Amino acid sequence: MTVADQDGTVLGVLPNEIVTELLRQSGDEGDSQLLRQIESREKYIVWIRLPRGRSIARGDTRVIRISYTDPKRPGRTLDSLAKLLFNVPEFNFVKRTPASESFSSMITILPPDGFRVSVEESRARLVREKRELTDSDHYHMNESDNIIDINVPHPKAGEIEFYLTYGIYPERSEQRVLESFIGLLILISSALFALASSQFSNGPAALNQTAAGAGTMKTSSVRAEYTSLAGFVALVSLAFIGLTTNPLTHRTKYWAALTLALSTLTIVLAAS
Repeated sequence: MTVADQDGTVLGVLPNEIVTELLRQSGDEGDSQLLRQIESREKYIVWIRLPRGRSIARGDTRVIRISYTDPKRPGRTLDSLAKLLFNVPEFNFVKRTPASESFSSMITILPPDGFRVSVEESRARLVREKRELTDSDHYHMNESDNIIDINVPHPKAGEIEFYLTYGIYPERSEQRVLESFIGLLILISSALFALASSQFSNGPAALNQTAAGAGTMKTSSVRAEYTSLAGFVALVSLAFIGLTTNPLTHRTKYWAALTLALSTLTIVLAAS
């Protein structure tokens, strides 16, 4: 966890053990109540130290940023064409807002540069009433490729449970190009393999029985064309595999490997 001041200065954070010890040493009733809330896990306190000479004066507004890196590996599902083609990492966010919380929670999710973010699943419900939150509860979620912005209101009638799953995708233009490219490679390599299988799998026996002279030359020309086309597809597939470095597009290498295998088999059939 990292805590930063409004100007980007990283602030020091006191460990929980020191915070609880300071509260125990204080004779203030408010500190004792806060200590009980911490020990019963009603509250989690992030105690920071502001730089000398930069205290927050009465009436001032200050933005303090808290960043947390989740060590868990992201989940992955295969429930769409995009997820079959790309390594789409999915992240879960869960927030439970108790009735004692007197402020709304603003949640903003930004994708890394060069990628887009998409909501896979979301749910916000009032636990006691067992109903979903609506606009009338001041709950809203705005999403685009560049940002997910959510307001979870503070409850007046019990606990609120908010759940969100979002995925990180390549930019739409890159995704469309790669989908078209891989689809075209699969289509061409599959068609070449299917045609080569039907024409050449029994080729030598048929030629020995019926073909001569010009027929043999024509068949050789067809074989050469199949070999050239399949060799080109194999070369393109191999180059794509070697040049693909984006971690979200690594799965496309497997599809390119499939087209490489089909093209190689086509060459073998044409040469036999």
